[in-house]
Amino acid sequence: MAKTRILLGEDFDILSGDDDRTYEMMTRQDIRASGVISVMSNIIPGPIHEMVQAIRNGDSEKANRLRDILDPFFKVVTINTIESYEGFKVPAKFRNPVPIKTMMKGLGMPSGPCRPPLAR
Repeated sequence: MAKTRILLGEDFDILSGDDDRTYEMMTRQDIRASGVISVMSNIIPGPIHEMVQAIRNGDSEKANRLRDILDPFFKVVTINTIESYEGFKVPAKFRNPVPIKTMMKGLGMPSGPCRPPLAR
């Protein structure tokens, strides 16, 4: 994203696609993302919106507090592993919509079924 910012300048909006990276991407001076396309906003839109607005308004105390509160929610949908490829250890991050859809269903929200190969 830092390279994207350099290449495309200030007139290009960068959006985080990872809830857990939004704070970093918005506050890093070499990225300066504008916001997030958020999966967790399906369940907790208010706090995520508040965090983004706090960052945009320069309210780092509120943004930090909300980031810390939201962090456990972001971790629910992320699995971090170390994969081994031809003798090299490579960190890998996997996203899974099943926990989000399960939470939404439990809250009585429409979420639709998971598509194969994923299942409940």
